Amino acid sequence: MKLLTKNTLVLLSVTILVFILGSGLFYFQLKEIMDEEAVEALEIKKKEVLNYITKQNQLPKSISSEIELEFNKSATITSEKTIDTFIFNKISDENLPYKQLDFPVTIGKENYNCIIRKSLFESDDLIETILNSFLIIIVSIIILFISFNYLFAKVTWKPFFKTLEQINNYELDKKKSIQTENSSTKSSNNLMMLFQR
Repeated sequence: MKLLTKNTLVLLSVTILVFILGSGLFYFQLKEIMDEEAVEALEIKKKEVLNYITKQNQLPKSISSEIELEFNKSATITSEKTIDTFIFNKISDENLPYKQLDFPVTIGKENYNCIIRKSLFESDDLIETILNSFLIIIVSIIILFISFNYLFAKVTWKPFFKTLEQINNYELDKKKSIQTENSSTKSSNNLMMLFQR
């Protein structure tokens, strides 16, 4: 394998590894931000539900077109919890992801478990779109970077490889001198000076 090819492959491998690790980190950070926003939205709606019950002394029928609301009678006061769940959607005919907040409410002597849900389907679509765009940009950058590096290295190392070729074809009995070329890099020039001695 040629030195230039090997150098390019090593650089490509490292770049791809960094890209994979960076993409994974980017995905989990973005998903965490989306989840935090969903929880904040549910907490705001929870306050709206509790304020409505306090003022009207009855259960609200709905609070938002984006938030699903459900009340179930409970024999005891349930504990509050936030979970991730999937619910089957008849229109799209698939299970869709939701962030769900369960908390207790009381009206008179009746205890209810209030369930409010926010769809994460749009958030997942947004993350997928961003990641796809990110993938296209990064792959384009990798291709351009590797291509530029390969061409630059080829031009930079050309005098050195030409000298090596002369050494490889050198015949002692002909006593022909090796013609070295000046390189733009100090290291290459130093190496070629050794062959002139």
